[in-house]
Amino acid sequence: MNYINALNIDVNQKTVITVTGSGGKTTIISELANQLLEAGKKVVITTTTKIYLPEANNAITILNETILKHINLQYQGIVFAGKSIDSNNKLQGFTNEEISMIHKNPNINFLIIEGDGSKRLPIKGYAFYEPVVPDTTDILISVIGLNAIGKTVDDTSVHRIDKFEEITGKSSGATIGKEDIIKLILSPDGYFKCRGKKNYLILNQVNDNIYHVVGAVKDELEKKASFIEKIIINGEKQ
Repeated sequence: MNYINALNIDVNQKTVITVTGSGGKTTIISELANQLLEAGKKVVITTTTKIYLPEANNAITILNETILKHINLQYQGIVFAGKSIDSNNKLQGFTNEEISMIHKNPNINFLIIEGDGSKRLPIKGYAFYEPVVPDTTDILISVIGLNAIGKTVDDTSVHRIDKFEEITGKSSGATIGKEDIIKLILSPDGYFKCRGKKNYLILNQVNDNIYHVVGAVKDELEKKASFIEKIIINGEKQ
């Protein structure tokens, strides 16, 4: 998918993009960053929580917000940034204030921030302290894995089951349905509890088995979630 077009991104406008949710955030961030790189841009990827170190051999990791505030990148590229690396090989991210400081660097064209975690599961409930969306966020992208539909509410499909149950009313062992997706998006404690200046939803990991219900989910959300700029349907990676 061409995310630059789908998200109406102006490549000539300095932009802060925060990505939250579950079910494919890391892949979307990587693909978006590479598309911006191909457009000749200088991109910093970081987090307000923690992210795994990149697998790319040419990735740069900078562990100091002061360096990022002043760095003058000579060529287009992708920089992975964090303050420290923990025992799980994850980058520790920056605070809201540090993100604001990094954002002031005129040499950085795009700042892409991962705003929460989901343990690589398709769907989640939200703890009170997440997501962490910086004040400078121009575009918020919330991602939800629709391949959760038809699966059982358990720890192989749902991150933070207790919070998921509070929002949806479903209990462990129940089947996840399209109505649960809608509740998670519309709830004030759900996927859009924090927002950016513009907000997008990606219904991600859509496969042939659930495609017949995705249109109904999209239609209902378009009627009820006026705060969402655009809802994008994205197929499951093979």
